[in-house]
Amino acid sequence: MKRLPIIACIIGLAAPLCAAEDYLSQGAGHLCTGDYRNAVRSFELAIKTSQDGAAAYKGLGTAYYHLGDHDIAYDVEMISAAVDAFNQSLSFRQDPEVCYLLGLSYLALYDRENAELAYRRLRPVDGNLAEKLGAQLAAYVRPAKFDYTPAAPPASAPTPVVIEGNRVLVPVRLYYRGVSAQASLVLDTGASVTAISQRLAAELGVEPMDTNPARVTVADGRSVECRWFVADSLAVGPRNLSQPRIAILPGSVAGVDGLLGMDFLKTVRYRVDFGRKAMEWNGR
Repeated sequence: MKRLPIIACIIGLAAPLCAAEDYLSQGAGHLCTGDYRNAVRSFELAIKTSQDGAAAYKGLGTAYYHLGDHDIAYDVEMISAAVDAFNQSLSFRQDPEVCYLLGLSYLALYDRENAELAYRRLRPVDGNLAEKLGAQLAAYVRPAKFDYTPAAPPASAPTPVVIEGNRVLVPVRLYYRGVSAQASLVLDTGASVTAISQRLAAELGVEPMDTNPARVTVADGRSVECRWFVADSLAVGPRNLSQPRIAILPGSVAGVDGLLGMDFLKTVRYRVDFGRKAMEWNGR
C-alpha cells in the first residue's frame, strides 16, 4: 500500500491553560518525540478535563493516524479512530489542517468518496493543502478487493480450552489502545466482571492514571478492592465484547492471567465439552 504523507507536530495549541495539568502541551510534546501511545493518553485526558476540544481531538486523531501508519500497510482500527477524532475536532472548529488529515485518513481506508468531500471542503479555505490532497486523490487506485473486516473464525467453530481438574482455562485476546495481549483466563461464573493480573495489565500498557477504584465479587463470594479500566475489546474465539470494563486484581491470580467473568459470559450461549476440551458456541 502506498504511504501517504502526514504533517509532523502539526498541533497548534491554545494559550496556556489554568488547569493543574496542561494535557494539550503534554500531548503535543509526545507527538513531536514520536511517543504516540502516550500522546493518545494525554489528549484523552485533555478531552476528559474539558480542555480545548478542537485541539484535543486534533491531537488525538494525529496520534491515532501515526499508530495506524505502518509504511506499507495501515491498521484499519487505528485509522478509523483517527477519522472519528478529526470529525470531532471539526465539529468544534473548522481547521484546514484537520480537514487535510481527515482526507488522508479516508484515503488510507480506501474511502475515496469521503476523501473527495474533505477535498471540496478544504479547497475554498487553503489552496496549498487542497493541492496536496488533490494530488493524493489523483494517484488513488482502489485495490481489486478490500475488506474492512478482519478474518474471523466461523461463528460455530469451537474454541479449544485447557482443563485442569475442575478449572477451565479459556484463551482470551484483549485489545487496548493499539496493543493486544493473549491471556489464559479461568472461566468463572462466580466473578461479576472479567479480571486480569497486574502483569497482564502492564503488558497492555495500562497506566495508573487510566484506571478507577472499584470492588468486585470473586468466585468465593468475597468483595475485593481493585482498579478497573475500559479495554477496546475482549475476544474469545469467534465471540467479541466491545468496551468491557476490566478489573486489575492485586497480587497473583493462582498462576493464571485472571478470570473470565459474567460480564462476557452473560452475552453468549456456550457449553464446555470436557471430553473434547472445547468451548462450543450456540448462537449469540
